Amino acid sequence: MISAARGWQAVGDVDGDGHPDRVRLVYLGAYGSDNWELVVDMTRLGQQTVHFTGDALLPGNTAAPTVAGSVDADRDGHAEIFVKVDSGASTQFWTIFKLAGRHLRQVTTQGKPVRLAVNGSVTHQGGFRCDGAQFVTVSETTEPPGYKTWTYQRDTFAWSGAQLVPVSKRTGQVTSSQPGSPPAAYTGVRCGNLPQLAPPYTPSAG
Repeated sequence: MISAARGWQAVGDVDGDGHPDRVRLVYLGAYGSDNWELVVDMTRLGQQTVHFTGDALLPGNTAAPTVAGSVDADRDGHAEIFVKVDSGASTQFWTIFKLAGRHLRQVTTQGKPVRLAVNGSVTHQGGFRCDGAQFVTVSETTEPPGYKTWTYQRDTFAWSGAQLVPVSKRTGQVTSSQPGSPPAAYTGVRCGNLPQLAPPYTPSAG
């Protein structure tokens, strides 16, 4: 039997009291919207739960949600929680949870939950970086002939509570030294100690 509740995991200081907190993910047994919940146990504010949408929990499915890590992305003294919500053949998709006021919320942009593309293949890459008050996402694609010219899009956002507000969009082209090798300056996760990839889902017995 697959366990619907992951065990508690330590994260950074979400509520800003100087002590680490802990989280766990719970699958609610359904497809579609709000089929998972993130439970955060904070030393000062107690437990809070946020529902979110993620890949269904099925036998052998490593794409189901996992906690990627936590970091104070906007440098306000509170750690944000990054969660992989699903993944494809070569790309993971992450979202962010943040304490706004005294309430934990899923971060949104333009009214929709944040969905960050991470990693990719020899023809496309996605990533993001934290820069204090700003948050930057980058996507790159390349095509034949040569697979050396990469077209990129860099979107810059400003933090406003639990929202990422679009500030600017920049597009351009860069050339890599080898076919299918994206320029390092434009790819990957660069945000504190967050990993380049979230761990795969590994079901526990329950």
